[in-house]
Amino acid sequence: EYAVQAVIGIVSEDVPEIGQASAYQSHGFRIEGAGLSVTEPQWVLQLPLANGGQESLELEDEALSCTVVPIGDGSKYRVDSDGSIEGLLRFTCLVDGEKAEAAPFRLHLELKPLIEYAAIERIEDNSPYDSYDAYYVVKYHGAEKVKVSVEEEYSSKVKTWYVDEPYIVRGVADHIAASYYAWLIFTVENEYGQSVYTIELAPHGITAQNDPELSMDDGDEAIEVSNVSGVKIGTVGSLSEICNLPYKGVLVIRRICNGKVVETGKYINK
Repeated sequence: EYAVQAVIGIVSEDVPEIGQASAYQSHGFRIEGAGLSVTEPQWVLQLPLANGGQESLELEDEALSCTVVPIGDGSKYRVDSDGSIEGLLRFTCLVDGEKAEAAPFRLHLELKPLIEYAAIERIEDNSPYDSYDAYYVVKYHGAEKVKVSVEEEYSSKVKTWYVDEPYIVRGVADHIAASYYAWLIFTVENEYGQSVYTIELAPHGITAQNDPELSMDDGDEAIEVSNVSGVKIGTVGSLSEICNLPYKGVLVIRRICNGKVVETGKYINK
């Protein structure tokens, strides 16, 4: 028999105490209790099976920590009304030669789909037309397809399409009006729920992801400079020349190579 020790406990950096976590991601756990002489550590994850039984998975110990890996097949487990698999993470060991056990950590592994990340990879200007194309990437889990929608400021129409490539999707949202705000919305759905991820695009495709840190070289063909209303202020050969422009404040800059806009961003000229 193991005695439950109040001096040791299971904690996680990415899973809250209530235990809610995505079943599609790895999660790390460690033992709290500095200064203890701990030997023979053992981690076991107990999960309820759909047939009424229980699965016990022994996890590798790494310096009094362990990793719960993603659930590969959720159908084999018992799923509660909230769409979660409720499991217990147990830790046993010897403390100063005496058998000890931490209080179990209760996990609620959610099976609703997960969008791990979504990002704009690049913006291509459609000059002389007042529009641009936004090239995006989405990584998701727990669904067979992703719905992509584009909402534009002052427009009543919403463009929507589906991409059924699994896990990682790369695509383009084309002909977005350059002078206004737009929202690129990704949605994934399964029988347990849905997840939504939205990227806001300021005029000319500026996002928080490429604003304001742009890596431009002095050897670029040209850098077009406009104000936030889209009025062109001038063209310079390098970022260092922007400070010589008479316009102060927030500027939209477009890096041009071989006659094409390859990067868009924002620059604050003080």
